[in-house]
Amino acid sequence: MSYDVHIIKSEHWFMSNERPITEIEFTQVIKHLKDLPVFYQDGRLTLCGANKPAIEVLIAAANKIGAKVQGDEGEYYD
Repeated sequence: MSYDVHIIKSEHWFMSNERPITEIEFTQVIKHLKDLPVFYQDGRLTLCGANKPAIEVLIAAANKIGAKVQGDEGEYYD
């Protein structure tokens, strides 16, 4: 089982539909994530099996849209 890391705008990744990443925000960051298998679901961007270099890319992308990066267990990466 892989560990997921999420770009979110909500308080917690499982509540991402309450404050979703918009389509415009998605298009602003997807070019930075083109080499990562990120998918958009329920208002969040998710990467399965992220390593440290990938998390750094996610953080940079999240910062561009005022979002944050959170792991499955609720920890934040910055």
